[in-house]
Formats: sequence, C-alpha cells, structure tokens
Amino acid sequence: MGYRGKTVEKERARDLRAESWTLQAIASELGVSRSSVSVWVRDVRFEPKPRHRPIFRNPSSLHLAKLAQIEEMNALGVARIGVLSDDAFLAAGVALYSGEGSKWKGCAKFGPRSRFAIVRGHSGVAQLVERSAVNRIVASSSLAPGAPT
Repeated sequence: MGYRGKTVEKERARDLRAESWTLQAIASELGVSRSSVSVWVRDVRFEPKPRHRPIFRNPSSLHLAKLAQIEEMNALGVARIGVLSDDAFLAAGVALYSGEGSKWKGCAKFGPRSRFAIVRGHSGVAQLVERSAVNRIVASSSLAPGAPT
C-alpha cells in the first residue's frame, strides 16, 4: 500500500484543531510545518479563540512629539487665519488637491513671494480656485496683502 504520510501527526493535528489550537501552535507541538497542518485540518470545524492584541500602555516619544506638533500647527492656523466656513474649507481643499505635485517653475504668481499652480483638472477647477480660494479666503483673512504677520 505505499507511504501514506504522517498519519499519526495528521490525526493529532485534527484533534488539536478541533480544540481550537492555532495552526502555528499545532505545527510547533508536532514538529511539522504550518502549511502541512493547514492542509491536514482545513475541513475541521472549530470555535476560533479571540486574538490577544498587545496593549500599548505608553505611546512612543515620537508619536507624542507628532501629536504636539499637530496641536501647535492647528493653534497657529486658527490664530493666523481664523476658523474657515464650510465653503471656504472646501475651496481650500480643492486648491490643495489641484496644486498637488506642482513645481515652482512656471507657476502663476499671486503676490511678490507666492507662487501657485494648477496641476489637476481643467479650467473650471482653476476658475473655482481663483474665485473661491484666492478672493474669498485670502482677502478675508490675515493672509491678505498688507495684513500683519
């Protein structure tokens, strides 16, 4: 009748899987590969155990520094620009999306030190950005020409 494989290990693996052991735990217990265990037990019904995820009690110093930087930038933005209306926020988002990936060379100038480019979309996006972002947001905020910085 020929070699039938590791029949003892296969039966033990099926019993352990029915007891809700993980594939890796079964493989370690029997000294076989996890892929072999997977093939042997693929049709065995079992009740999965809840996974234990590690609880990180203390966030890393880098994470805390990043959160502090975000809070600082939020406060600086509110102090400099104020709170944007929903329309102004949408226009600013469109402007940022449209200008994403632009390079400085060849950008349209909206002031002595500012450069702005439309990379995505079509002329309708450019008109929306020009009317909404430039005229409404910049003109009504502390970013307007002549405003104190």
